Amino acid sequence: MIKCYEMALAQYPDDGEAAYWLGFHMVKGHGSANNQRTTDVEMRRREVISGVRFLEKAARFCPCDAKVFFYLGVARLKMSSCATHNDNVGQHFSLGGEMDLVVQALENALDLDNGCRIAGCPDGDGIDIPCALVYVAEAHARQGNYCEAFDRLSDIIKKLRRGEYTENMNASFLLKKANALMAYCEQNLKCDS
Repeated sequence: MIKCYEMALAQYPDDGEAAYWLGFHMVKGHGSANNQRTTDVEMRRREVISGVRFLEKAARFCPCDAKVFFYLGVARLKMSSCATHNDNVGQHFSLGGEMDLVVQALENALDLDNGCRIAGCPDGDGIDIPCALVYVAEAHARQGNYCEAFDRLSDIIKKLRRGEYTENMNASFLLKKANALMAYCEQNLKCDS
């Protein structure tokens, strides 16, 4: 599948949809690193970074597509987990600045999705809203903005417990993740006081 999107982009370099799908599949691990069943962490890391670059390109060509910004934010979060501190890539994507970009992409996706809902789209633009909210909180926590993360997590945990996101099949996973992040923030807030 990756080869198809690479060929499409070679033929039509301004095709935002092809750039989106290529980036999406690379970040998901559908590329060469996964197909060779390799454990080469460096190859996988490079694949994620390439996927982010294609998603950035898609965002330039599709500035009103919430899905593009959602996966760009998720991909940047994943990329920050792959980056090591002592290589050029890790230096290029400093954690603080990268988390700002994660928050920016995910909040842009949420704004676009909300705009679509206001315009009458019953399912918005099809992004996973509770997942985006948890990832925004995670990015704030990674930056050390524990109060901001805590406030956001409190809100999303209440909504998940009340069942406000019944369409989300990962609600129980997200609730566990949000609770774990909340405990992490609480622990760090105690250290700060």
